[in-house]
Amino acid sequence: MYQQTMPKLPSLASFALAIACFFLPFITVSCSAFDKPPARTTSFNRSTTISGIQLATGQIPATVGFPDIPEIREINRRGQPSMDRKPEIFAIIPLGAGILGLATNFLNPLNVVIPAIAGITGVVSLLILKNRIDTEVAKYLNLVEVRYEYGFWLAFMCFVVALALPLPRRR
Repeated sequence: MYQQTMPKLPSLASFALAIACFFLPFITVSCSAFDKPPARTTSFNRSTTISGIQLATGQIPATVGFPDIPEIREINRRGQPSMDRKPEIFAIIPLGAGILGLATNFLNPLNVVIPAIAGITGVVSLLILKNRIDTEVAKYLNLVEVRYEYGFWLAFMCFVVALALPLPRRR
C-alpha cells in the first residue's frame, strides 16, 4: 500500500535553500574578444559573476566586458554603464516557485500537490533559463563564454529534492 507523506523539515529546507541560492553566484560571463579596454569606456571587465537575483530583477552589470555588443552594454549620457536590463522571466519563475513551495509548507504541511508543482516548475524553469543563455551565447561564437556557478546548480538540486519529497513512498 502506498501512502503519500512529506517530511515537513526536508521540504522546508529544500525550498529555503533554493531561494537562498538565488543570492549566490549563478553564472560567470567572460569575454575573450578584447585584449585591452576600448578608449571610451570608464570600466572594463573581462568577466563578471551574476547572481540569480540579478537575473530575476534585471540588475545585470553592463560592465560585463562586451562594449561593442549593444544588447549587453548600454552607455547612458554620462558614459556610465547602465545597470537596468529586462528581468529574465525564467529566473523569476523558479524564485516564485521556491517562495510558493516554502509558503505552502508553512501554511499547509500536509499538502503535497503544490510543493511538487513548485519543485517541477523550478527544475523546468532553470533548465529553460540555461537553454536560453546557452542559445544567446552561441550567437557570439567563441567570443563569449558562460560558466554556470554553484548557486545555479545548488538551486537546481534543491528543486529536484523538493520535487522528489512528495512522491508516494512504500510502507
